[in-house]
Amino acid sequence: MNSKILKVVGLSCNFFPAPPLPVHLQGLAEAGLERLHQYAEKEISTYLNEDGSQDEFNNFITTLAGLTR
Repeated sequence: MNSKILKVVGLSCNFFPAPPLPVHLQGLAEAGLERLHQYAEKEISTYLNEDGSQDEFNNFITTLAGLTR
């Protein structure tokens, strides 16, 4: 996480910036982040409009958390 983001969320970082990821790892990370974003964007509207049940919301959160692994 870069130091600007850490400052915004109220954290500080005294470490040197991490070296860039190798190209193939960067691609994997970006693909995973894109999957996470697409899923969240597609599904969240159901819960923002209070159309979904609590169980459905819990399943959404579980699936979203699973995509971060």
